[in-house]
Amino acid sequence: MLFPFSFITSVILAIVAAFVLLGAMIAPGEGSFGAAKMAPLILVVLVPVCFCLIWLPVNLVVWFSRTREQRAKMTDAKPIFAFSGLLFVAVLALAGYCLAPQWLHKVHFYYQLQDQFGQPVSGAIVRRHNDFTKSAQDAESESDAQGRFQETCKPGESFTLNLRKQGYAIASLDLTGAYSEELRIEQKTAQGSNSLIVVKMWKLQGSEPLVGINQNYKLHYTNAPIYFDLIAGKTVPRGGDLKITVSRASDLVSVQNRPDWKVEIEAVDGGLMDSAGTERITYFAPESGYEPSRTIGLCSTICG
Repeated sequence: MLFPFSFITSVILAIVAAFVLLGAMIAPGEGSFGAAKMAPLILVVLVPVCFCLIWLPVNLVVWFSRTREQRAKMTDAKPIFAFSGLLFVAVLALAGYCLAPQWLHKVHFYYQLQDQFGQPVSGAIVRRHNDFTKSAQDAESESDAQGRFQETCKPGESFTLNLRKQGYAIASLDLTGAYSEELRIEQKTAQGSNSLIVVKMWKLQGSEPLVGINQNYKLHYTNAPIYFDLIAGKTVPRGGDLKITVSRASDLVSVQNRPDWKVEIEAVDGGLMDSAGTERITYFAPESGYEPSRTIGLCSTICG
């Protein structure tokens, strides 16, 4: 009889295949984290899926291994072939439907490297590290003559970039990318328009960095402006380098009522710019991009 032998063989092979697939899904040393916690549930799903994909091929092997006389005696062959074939096609179609996004869906990230003067940085080495795909090796590419390069992401993927070129230093802080369905839909409906991500790489100049000034002050509250002379490291009655005005709501301050504060920082005879952590590598003050003042909101839980 075809049915008992092929069925039992398929069950054994399905269990073995499920454990092999589970071992490939769980990274070595992962222990009780990630997929390891879901191992029993994953096995419950993998075993019947593997069985449905294995049963039809096993039936075919058993059928063709028999002689013509033996096949004539297998009265259960047709319904078993029909049922195992139906399971095979159904599971294959379902797997294709579930895995199609992994194969077909992707998002694109278009980058351009620029120096502090807005000029493209060509020939920079771009090293991509896949954050959660441990089996994938880091990949390297190079920016073209316009300083451009691109990366792609499939569902579940994210990456971190490391850029390097002799005589340059990275000035941009966010060098990561990740797949999202929202981004895919946005790119799909944009009809081919590319959103360029500009990454700054400062060209090192000179040997003297910008002067760093780190001063701490503890002042009594006043709504009058406070003037700071940064070079002298003290407050002054008027002038100086910075004018700081602290303000808060006129409500009564108490344990139950803590109105929000705000601080306005104004440059005296100059401008302000957020260096965004690049002050150690720029080596000079930019020519433009300054603003006369900046207001910082401080919540009541900090200031009260």
